[in-house]
Amino acid sequence: MAKAQTSQGRDVIKRYVDTRKELLQYFHCEEEYYIKPMTDYFWNIKADGDFYFLRYWKAGQEKPQDVVVVRRGGEPLLYRTDRYTMVIGIDCIKTGFLFHNGNKRNPGGEAENS
Repeated sequence: MAKAQTSQGRDVIKRYVDTRKELLQYFHCEEEYYIKPMTDYFWNIKADGDFYFLRYWKAGQEKPQDVVVVRRGGEPLLYRTDRYTMVIGIDCIKTGFLFHNGNKRNPGGEAENS
């Protein structure tokens, strides 16, 4: 099992959570999403019938990646600011689930002795 380095422990996670909230507020985004910073990628949105696709690539990359853009009320979920755009799309990703060790429970639901 991989073990994380702990210099500031929970403070690192609190800073991450606070920064993530601030980022979503910056985009006026009411829901929470996994965030994948891609500021050094090129990108565009294309419509194909009833679907919207995000296409992104790095300079020199042969094949761009296509992702289905999530829609709400028929409109693609695009959150634009003067410098950045956040696109909500569906992509297969590995996700890091962050938990507090004090909340770990055994299969019966009781607290574990750590």
